[in-house]
Formats: sequence, structure tokens, C-alpha cells
Amino acid sequence: MEWKELLPELKSHILSIERKSSEELRPDFYPLYDIIEKIENNSNSQDFYDYYHELSSSTKKQIDDAIRVSEEKLRIVIRNANALIFIIDRDGIITLSDGSALNLFKLLPNQITGISIYDIFEDKPQIKIDIQKALAGTTTSTIMEIQEYTFETTFSPFRNTESDIAGAVAIAINVTERVKMQKEREELIENLKLSSLKIMQDANKLIKMNDNLISSEELLKKMNDEKDKFISIISHDLRSPFGGILGIADNLLFYYDRYKPSEIKSSLEMLSKTGHHLFDLLENLLVWARVNRGKVQVIKEKIPLHLIVKTNIELLINNAIPKKISVVNNIAKNIYVIADENMINTVIRNLLSNAIKFTPIGGRIEFSTTNADDENKIDIMICDNGVGMTKKIVDELFKLNRHHTTLGTNNEKGTGLGLLICNEMIEKNDGKISVESKEGEGTCFIITLNSLISNELNEEDDILYDIETDEQNVENVFEISDVDLKNHKEAIMPFYTELESLFLPRCLEIIDTQILGSIREFSEDLLKSAEKYEFDEMVRYAESLLEKVKIMDVIAMNKYLDFFPIFVNKIKKSIEI
Repeated sequence: MEWKELLPELKSHILSIERKSSEELRPDFYPLYDIIEKIENNSNSQDFYDYYHELSSSTKKQIDDAIRVSEEKLRIVIRNANALIFIIDRDGIITLSDGSALNLFKLLPNQITGISIYDIFEDKPQIKIDIQKALAGTTTSTIMEIQEYTFETTFSPFRNTESDIAGAVAIAINVTERVKMQKEREELIENLKLSSLKIMQDANKLIKMNDNLISSEELLKKMNDEKDKFISIISHDLRSPFGGILGIADNLLFYYDRYKPSEIKSSLEMLSKTGHHLFDLLENLLVWARVNRGKVQVIKEKIPLHLIVKTNIELLINNAIPKKISVVNNIAKNIYVIADENMINTVIRNLLSNAIKFTPIGGRIEFSTTNADDENKIDIMICDNGVGMTKKIVDELFKLNRHHTTLGTNNEKGTGLGLLICNEMIEKNDGKISVESKEGEGTCFIITLNSLISNELNEEDDILYDIETDEQNVENVFEISDVDLKNHKEAIMPFYTELESLFLPRCLEIIDTQILGSIREFSEDLLKSAEKYEFDEMVRYAESLLEKVKIMDVIAMNKYLDFFPIFVNKIKKSIEI
């Protein structure tokens, strides 16, 4: 290959070096391009060598000076370029090493010539592969890391005059700062993403905290309202009973000497009655406060609903008997609710007590169930045909700030907190309570609770509690012969007159007050009178009643007391025949 054919390759290498040089050094390459252009323009007509010798001495000198200047500038460019420049022969031996990047490794230009480049990059097999590709005629580019520095490296083959590959030129540009800046930029972007995510998370936390603060503020406001109402209830509802107690006690203290024994007894009975009512109010206040503050533990279990209702009916049936109210348990025995047994007992007892309170004489109260909207729940209904309520009262039943209490059909007193306690307890058991009522027609409370149906049936019969059934039970104990009463009419009449005028009023009074001392005294006086008139059945009745008082069997005792007016009325009917 003639020298003129090497000009394009020379020009290409110079151009490559120029591109990788700084901007201020690029004008120094222009004279080189001018010389190459002149050579190329004259190489078409004759050999450059002949052309050169035919030139005048002055022209030759200009060319030689220009070449020397260009060579010097090229050497300056190469030596000051922020790069490593190697020329490698076909065996991988470095024949030229230059560039200012050598200073990074404390090396001088050409200090590592004669060394195999394969030895330098022995631990970097990919670089060795790239060099071998270049020596095979393919230009390759790679990122090369030497110590803590990063170089963007190009391996280009170069040819000799015979067009054979004579070696490779390696130009490694120091891009450490650029790579560092790129990493920093990527880290910054990642940090910004993380910061953005953290800001969003913090914003969500702030929103949640704000929501919690709003909820806490609303809860605190509600608690403050309830606390104010609680204090109001205590100050209003407790003030009146305490005033009554203090008034009675003061009168007894100051006028004791002026009172007759019967008047003192009457005052003490009133004092006892007021004290019991006050105790009930305090008990309800404490239960409500504990439930409202979450201090009552909720233990949910499978509870037989029929049995729970039956037990509470038995407990309160004595309140229904004087008013001749029928209490019917129509709840199937295979229905169970999942709830806290103590709480459900309290709710059933409270609602039944209310129903008895607001149901007139001869009324009816019924327990029943229906399927709720949720297939896993059941609606428990406690319905009466009592006085009912207006819509306004219904809407305010479960609101503490609308504390409402009403006297029953027999002027029974209540605390006004029972329904609040019921509502709190049902909510604690994942249920709800509602009410349907119409003034003058009755009321129906509906409790919705989690439930399940069992295939195991209880052998007990459904319970119908009414006054007739209980009258018959007691009457079976004390049988009275109409014939004997008629035959001894004259002897019985004085006793009947005493029963009607003295003992019947006392019985009705002690049924209301439930004072054991008064009931005991009533039983003893009745026993003496029955023995006096030799009325055996009444003697046995008085002895049985006295026995129940002694052992404090309240349920049985109340059944005996409730039967006494019926007993007296039966005597009256028998002697009138």
C-alpha cells in the first residue's frame, strides 16, 4: 500500500483525538488538516515524494516547519488530553503510552512501553476480549475501571502499509467525574423518590392523626356532655330522695316524743322505701358508668335464649301478679345467642321490668323472635299492650342528654337509666336495640344479636306465666271447703271482718314495701288471729308464710303474699253462698 492510501486512516485518528480533546485545543488541529488536504489534492497527479523534491527549498522548509509545528501540537494535545492513549502491537505489547491521565497513576509518558497489556488487565477478562476483537479488526468500546477511576475506552485497529492489521490504538477517556455525577444524580433521584414517598407517608400519617384528633375531639365532647349530664342526674335525681330521707329522719329526731308507735313505723317504712329507690338509682348509675367507660369485661358465649328469658320471668313474675299481667315466653328452645350472659340477663330483666311497669292491670307481655336481615342474627322482641309512647319520647329514649323517666300504671318509680344501660350492653355484644311504640296501644323493644339454631331440644314445655296459673298453684296448697265455711258462717264472720278490715290493707302495703320485718309481724299477727278463731287453713297459711320469711325465700314469700287477697276473697264468696 502506498503512503497516500494511509492518509484517510491518519486523518481518522487525528479526528478521533480532536473529538476527545478540550475545546481550547481543537484549533491546533486545523494546520494538520490543511497539510493533509494539500497532500490529497496533489496525490492524484504524481507521487508526493517526487512532488516534494521538486519544490523549492523555501517551500520545503515551510512544509517541514508546518509538520514539526503540527507534530509538536499533536504531542501537546496527546500529552495533555485527560485520557490514556496506548498503541499496542499484535502481541499485545504496549509500544506507546501517553496522555495526562498517566499522572493519576504516577506514571511518565512511555514508562510502561514494552509491557504486555494482557498482564495489566489479567483480572479483567472482558477487556482482554475487547483488545483481541480490535486486533482482529473490530472497533470495540467498553467501560474500564482502573483502581478508583473510570475510563470510557475505545480499542481501534490500525493497519500497516501492506493493509495488514499492525496493532490497536486504545484511547481511554477519564469519565470518573461524569460517572460520579451520574451516580449522584441517580442517588439524588432515588432520594427524591424516597423523600416524595416519605412525604406522602407523612402526609397520610398527618391526615390520619388529624382524623384521630377530630374523632378524639368528638369523643371528648361526647364524654364531656355525658359527664355533665351524669352530674346533672346525680344532682337532680339523688337530691330528691336524699331530701326525703333527711326530712323523715329529721322529723323522727325532733318530734320522736310526740309520735305514736304506728306513726314512727309508718315513717320508717317510708324511709326504707325511699332508701331502696335511692339504692337502685345508685346501682344503675354505677353500672352505666362502668359500661360506658369500658370497665365491664365482655365474655361472649353460647347462651340458651329460652332459658334466659324463663329465668328472668320467674324472677319478676311477682311484680306482674298484683297487676294480673300475663307474661308469655314464645321463644323456641333451640335458639341460642352469642353474647355475655350477665349483660343479656341485665337487659332482659330491665326491659321486662319496664314492660310490667307500663302495662295496665290484666295486660299481656310476650317474648318472641323473628329472623333478622342478617342470616347469622336474630331479632328478639319484648312486646306489651301497655300505655305506649309518643314518637318524641321514642326518639330520645337512648340519649343521655334527654334523661326521661315516667311513673308506671301503678305509679311505679324508675331511675331513667335502665334503657341507657341496655343500649350500651347490647352494643358491647355487637348487637343493636330499637323500639316501636304507639301511644295507647303498647310498645315493642327489638334486640338484634348474633345467634345460632341448635338441633338439640330442651324437654321443658313453653312457659306461660299468668295470674290464673299462679293462683291455682297456691290454691292447691290451701284447699278450703265451701261446705265447712257455710256451716260455720256465724263463727267465721268475725274473723272475715278482721281479715278484710285489718289484715288485707296491711298485706297490700307490705307487698309494695317488701320490708321483711313488717312481713314477719304480719305473719305472726295473722297466725294469732287464725288460732283465736280456730281457722285451720289460715293457721297453716300463716305458718307457711312465717317459715318463708325466716329462711328469706323471697320468691315463695311473695307468692304467699300475692295469694292472700285471693284467699280472703274466696272466703267471702264461700260464706255468701
